Amino acid sequence: MSSSNVDDLDDLLTWLANVSGVAMLKEFSTETVKRIVGPGAVWPTQQKEDFINAIYLETWLHRLVVLTKRWMSRTSSKSPITRPSRG
Repeated sequence: MSSSNVDDLDDLLTWLANVSGVAMLKEFSTETVKRIVGPGAVWPTQQKEDFINAIYLETWLHRLVVLTKRWMSRTSSKSPITRPSRG
């Protein structure tokens, strides 16, 4: 599997996890979570939008890191970028 395929798979799984998490936060009640996970489970009941926004922010930051790494790996084999001389 090429690194591009691995990156694509990572992007897909990250997106799927985030979309699933947002759907669960919006739709699952505390009782449902406790029934699935067990009696010690905790689930946000107020300000769910804050959690959802944090998920979107984390996804955006993850994507930025992935794209930066891809760009750096493609440009590292080329000649280094140098500053123009002053004068």
